[in-house]
Amino acid sequence: MNAQGNILPRIDHELCNRCGICVGICPSAAVALIDGCVVIVHPADCNYCGDCEELCPEGAISLPYEIVFAEQIQESMRADDQAPDCTH
Repeated sequence: MNAQGNILPRIDHELCNRCGICVGICPSAAVALIDGCVVIVHPADCNYCGDCEELCPEGAISLPYEIVFAEQIQESMRADDQAPDCTH
């Protein structure tokens, strides 16, 4: 998770063979190969598209997901005075 609270792809550096495929296919240029190590260099730019996970030949990249239950969303919206408009 980055400073903005976004969940980021996880890179297993033991599985990574440093081929750079993820770097080349990242549409937001959030991934880079620096000193032989794949890193998320622009975490705020990562749009979590899944291309890196899908195309990594070693399975070294995974995109974790956070499960949020409807009750949690509703409580958060009530706390922020953002009650949903369900009259449509």
